[in-house]
Amino acid sequence: MKATKIYAVMTNDKSIAYVTNLEAVFSTYEKAENHINQLFPNTVNTTREICEFDLDPYENQILNKLNYYFLAAYCKDDFYQIQVDKTSDHIFSQNMNYLDVDGDPTEQEPDFTYYCFAASAEEALTKFKAELLPYMKAHNINLPFAEPQINLNGKGFY
Repeated sequence: MKATKIYAVMTNDKSIAYVTNLEAVFSTYEKAENHINQLFPNTVNTTREICEFDLDPYENQILNKLNYYFLAAYCKDDFYQIQVDKTSDHIFSQNMNYLDVDGDPTEQEPDFTYYCFAASAEEALTKFKAELLPYMKAHNINLPFAEPQINLNGKGFY
């Protein structure tokens, strides 16, 4: 069976705030746990935690030449402006293909964000709207959309 995960032991020195170092990488959680328990059972100045990571993440996206996009929709002058941004920043895997709603739709028009992989900006926009439109309908948000702004330079809308 091919391994799909790795387990990293991350070390934090208590005297140096916000400094975490990669100590070791293991093929199983148990091996990482044994490393900590056998070599560092009584540490006082450091803490260790085991972090799980996917091995060869986004391999299919890379093979299929997909790009990573950040999309946002926000209310502006009685319509929704959508921005499609091919990003060069880090990947937010926990937000992938997840419509994030910022604001209370009962009081004001909320802002929306979405991250995805797609072959083009148009495909990313289609994925975004497939999540956005049902939410807007369910919450009786009826504002029209402006022409989307598409940024493919990877530097963001600034």
